Amino acid sequence: MIVVGTMLTVGDNSGAWRVRCIKILRKFRYMFGRPGSVLVVTVRRLRKAATKRRVSKTGSLYFGVLTCTKKEVARRVGGCVIQFFTNSVVLVNEEFVPIARRVLGPVFFEIRLVGRLRIGLLARGLI
Repeated sequence: MIVVGTMLTVGDNSGAWRVRCIKILRKFRYMFGRPGSVLVVTVRRLRKAATKRRVSKTGSLYFGVLTCTKKEVARRVGGCVIQFFTNSVVLVNEEFVPIARRVLGPVFFEIRLVGRLRIGLLARGLI
């Protein structure tokens, strides 16, 4: 579950590595963020390897779409439960288009169902 103050990893190549959740904008019936929720985040740490084409800066505010959570997703058909080892987010602009050109690693299939089709297309795989 993602609440205000949670530290998240960034799952794209925008140059940010760790971000902190400031506010959850679009919640789905609950007080915490689920995959597909829109968050307001601030950048806390940057990736060391991404010095050439860094888009983000420390302390700057961005919108982010939650892509992976440690908490398991609601059970799917067949009773399977899916969860990741990290909480990750993809940084987006005001029009909810990803800032980066790549999304690192797989994301939940529910991202496409919520309407974030562009993130689902850039990802390596959907689980």
